[in-house]
Amino acid sequence: MTDAISTGTPILVGPNSSQILERIPLFPKGQGAFDEAWLQRLIHNSPECLPVGEIEPGFGRLFPVCREMPIAAGFIDNLLMTGAGEIAIVETKLFRSPEARRQVVAQTLDYATSLFSMNYETFQKAALAGTFTSAGKPSSLHAAIPEAERLDEAAFSDAVSRNLRRGRALILIVGDGIRQEAESLVEGIQAHARFGFTLAMVELGVFGLPDRPETYLIRLRTLAKTAILHPTIVEITVAGTTVKEQPLGVPGGAATEGYWETLERNAPGIRAHLETFIKNAEPLGVYPEILGSLNLKWPRPNGKPVNLGYMTKAGKLWTDAAAWSPESDIAQGYAELAKQYVKDLALTFGCESRAMPTGKSWTVYRDGQALKLAGVLDRLDAWLGPMSRYIDALRAKDAQAEQD
Repeated sequence: MTDAISTGTPILVGPNSSQILERIPLFPKGQGAFDEAWLQRLIHNSPECLPVGEIEPGFGRLFPVCREMPIAAGFIDNLLMTGAGEIAIVETKLFRSPEARRQVVAQTLDYATSLFSMNYETFQKAALAGTFTSAGKPSSLHAAIPEAERLDEAAFSDAVSRNLRRGRALILIVGDGIRQEAESLVEGIQAHARFGFTLAMVELGVFGLPDRPETYLIRLRTLAKTAILHPTIVEITVAGTTVKEQPLGVPGGAATEGYWETLERNAPGIRAHLETFIKNAEPLGVYPEILGSLNLKWPRPNGKPVNLGYMTKAGKLWTDAAAWSPESDIAQGYAELAKQYVKDLALTFGCESRAMPTGKSWTVYRDGQALKLAGVLDRLDAWLGPMSRYIDALRAKDAQAEQD
């Protein structure tokens, strides 16, 4: 009895007796009835068995979309989604060697990288090429979610596009024989740190119930969780022990920290204001990207991401990149939308808009130079209005272009 309790083996207790349940061994694919394919079907048919609330509180209810979804890096075992366009992928692995345990995280992250390179159309096409149950293949990705649980199709596709572009997903490695190996979990994650996913390793145990054939007790334990918020690793926990913690921020890494350090020297206290503003802009779908400067971008569903403004290390704001569109877009009037956006922002910040030397883009200006952020820190949230109006204008223009 003591051994059963220490290893977490379930015990069936009745009025006059108790019985230790027998664990059913799982096998690699094709080597037994209870193999990886069986595990995939279990997750597809009963996604509620996944400990999502424990891993990612606030994540919506998951609905199965398909199994064996083909992508460039291989096949995603299970694709599940919420009605709000949130994405979850599951990799099922039955570990029989330390080498397999070391490789699975890197393999799963490769799958995630391949997934995040897709736009909505290619993502939908890949999902519809997966394996479906006898209920049949849905007509679209949107149709795979029960009608009462999903956003309208336009909002759903926008949400999915945004999550793909930002690398946001719940990634679960579910299997039998997973060990609590922090090092294996950490390997390879830094290379994927520009994404915003949560990765968790879940150990699954299957136990047979006496006198109830084809009915099982499923025990799932979250052994490790790695939360990556765009894109800094915030927490890695293995069996309740914190392995590493880094401060929350927008895109991490040595180059990024160099940007912040220089910016803080030039404009002390500016980082806290910008991080708060970035968080407030997130509901619009706006995300940060740090290259030489801090860029604020919106993932336009039918084209390249739109740059809403970039902040240099000197603390100056430039908005000329908002008009950087393909020539075909310029011919259709998109440049005028960018011009109006910059004028709107200039009015909001009480400055002027100025054409760049080419005459095809515009930026906010004050006193003969690019606008200094230090002078508008107390009004940064007012920027959300021009951003929202510009995004709405782009959506409307794209919708009109599709109809034409």
